Amino acid sequence: MAEHTRGASLRAIEAVGPVKLKVYGAYKQNFLKETTQEPWGKGLFDYNKTAAGFEVEGKGPLMVETWRAGADYYVTKFPNFQSLASIQAGAEINAGKDVLNFSAVDLPLAADLAFGRRRLELKALTSFRKFTDQNVVTDAGTFSADKRRDLYWNLSAGFTQLLPKASLWGSLESSVGLDAAYGNLHSNQNSYDVSIVTFRPNFYSYKETSAGPRYRFRWRQWMTGGLSYLMAYRDYAGRPAQDLAGTDKGSAIKTRTQTFRVSMAFPLPSGFSIQLQGATQHADSNMAHETTYRYNYSSSNYFLGVAYEL
Repeated sequence: MAEHTRGASLRAIEAVGPVKLKVYGAYKQNFLKETTQEPWGKGLFDYNKTAAGFEVEGKGPLMVETWRAGADYYVTKFPNFQSLASIQAGAEINAGKDVLNFSAVDLPLAADLAFGRRRLELKALTSFRKFTDQNVVTDAGTFSADKRRDLYWNLSAGFTQLLPKASLWGSLESSVGLDAAYGNLHSNQNSYDVSIVTFRPNFYSYKETSAGPRYRFRWRQWMTGGLSYLMAYRDYAGRPAQDLAGTDKGSAIKTRTQTFRVSMAFPLPSGFSIQLQGATQHADSNMAHETTYRYNYSSSNYFLGVAYEL
């Protein structure tokens, strides 16, 4: 499997009285090859994302250094994906054709607090997502005219401790930190298992808790980098775990995902810099039946490029 991404974005910042107003627009194309023979641009899960939004940033009282609030609107489309039901059964099944396409409105809030050499970053996110052509499964195993809608919210906190400067063939500035988050996705989409004639409501809803440490550094006012590790646990209350034969175990699916990230940056003249990023992820679960979806996998991705900042 190989992945390629390209895109462009434009951002404007304007001081409006005591606050800063940031406005942006962005476009991204993501290409995913599942086999080496598959040509770029023909992947089943290729997608295009168009986004626009704004953020207001200001200084807070007491220990609040800054606060931020904004709104983002984006549309994601999968140009090569069509549901099997629409291809094989036709329009009378009413499953929908472009079932992965969706639009969303995100409402983020954040605040940075300072306690001497310690920092605390608090974030909250509410996301409303509408799938424009994905009809909802009913308890009769058919599709209604209602469209899938998801509500996602997330609360997170990041603690940072600045470390004393050290001398390692030059000045070394660094920090250690800990991140933790709790997220909840509620979806009105259901599932119907025709093999055992069973209706499964809220099939895509889940709760997730994550936490992990990180380390960041700047060496000789030149090279910057970081390391991080994150462990995430997800619970699908409406999705039963199954054995290899597809028989329900009597408990909900629970997954554990471990992610390790590394990044480095080397500044160049005139605002350019070389960026190096990489991540590896391993997921395992109590779900053994994986004919339609992978719950147990390992993946890695790497990025090397040049960035420019105005």
